[in-house]
Amino acid sequence: MRIRLLYILGFVITILTACHNDEPDRNVISCAQVYYPTKNIITIHYAGSNPWGRDDHTNYAGQTTALQSLIWTVYGTPCIGRFYIYFDLSEYSNTKKPLIENIDLYLYAHPTFENHSSNKTNRHVFNRVISGWEETSLTWDCQPVIAETTSFITDHIPGTIDEPRKDNYVFNLNNILLEKGKLRDDYKGISCRPYPEDLSDYYRRITFAGRTIGNEALFPKLKVVYKLPKPAISFNNKAFSVNNIDDLKVLFNNVQYLWTINGEKHEGERITFESDAKQYKANLRIIITNHIGEISEYAINGSF
Repeated sequence: MRIRLLYILGFVITILTACHNDEPDRNVISCAQVYYPTKNIITIHYAGSNPWGRDDHTNYAGQTTALQSLIWTVYGTPCIGRFYIYFDLSEYSNTKKPLIENIDLYLYAHPTFENHSSNKTNRHVFNRVISGWEETSLTWDCQPVIAETTSFITDHIPGTIDEPRKDNYVFNLNNILLEKGKLRDDYKGISCRPYPEDLSDYYRRITFAGRTIGNEALFPKLKVVYKLPKPAISFNNKAFSVNNIDDLKVLFNNVQYLWTINGEKHEGERITFESDAKQYKANLRIIITNHIGEISEYAINGSF
C-alpha cells in the first residue's frame, strides 16, 4: 500500500523594511520588505493506513515545526512530501502597482530535525499557487491549483556527509511570482515538491525550519524589493508637504517625516510655517522603522 505525506503551511505576516536610493533611476527609490510568519502554520499528513494517516483523507496530528519536500520511505513504503506557503501580499492591491525589482524566499536550517539528505541528485521545484486554500481543510486529495507553466527548479541541494553542503538557502522567485515586473494577479501562495516527483527515485529530501521552533530568526521570510516614486517636497501658501508617498504609506506602516525649516524642527507630512521669511531652506528626513526596530532613512533638501 502506498503511503504519502503532505506538508501544508499558511502564514499571516508582519513586515521588515529597508530603503535606499536607486542610483540608475533618480526618479525612484528601492524599498525592501521582508514578510515573515507570526501564526497560522500547520503540517498535515495523508496516507492509506496507520501510523501516518486515515483512509478518509482528512487532517490529523498537524505538526508545525518543519518544511519538507521529499521522496522517502516509511516502513519500506515510498512516500511524498510537499509544502505550501502563503505570504500575505494583499497590500500590493491597494497601491498603484509599483514595479517590483526582486522577490527572494529565505529558508533556514531546522535546529533539531535532520536536514537535507540525498544519495543522488536532489532537486526541487517551486510553483505559484493560483487557487484559494485554507490550512484547516487541505488534504492530499484536495490541494490548491498551481501554475505549472512557470516554475523555479533548484540546483542540486547537497545532502550527504561527503558533499560540500549548506543548510540555509535563498531562492529567487521572480519567474513564478512576477509578470512584467509586477506581482501576478492570481498569486495565492507558493508550493514546493521534489523534482521529478518519482516514487521510484527515493531518498531525496530538503528540510527547513517552520514556525513553531521558538526562534523567529529561523522563520521563512519573503523579501520583496519595491521600486517606489521618489518623494518630493512642495511649498504652497506657507505650507510644506511631502509628495509621491501614497504607495510608501500603504506598504510601510511606520514612517516619520522630520523637518528642519530655517533651523526650526517640525514633524508630520504637512507643516504650516508662519513666517515672513523671504526664503526657506527645508531638510526632510523620512525614517522608516520596521517591526523589530531596524531603521532606514531617506533625505530630501529644498530651497523655496
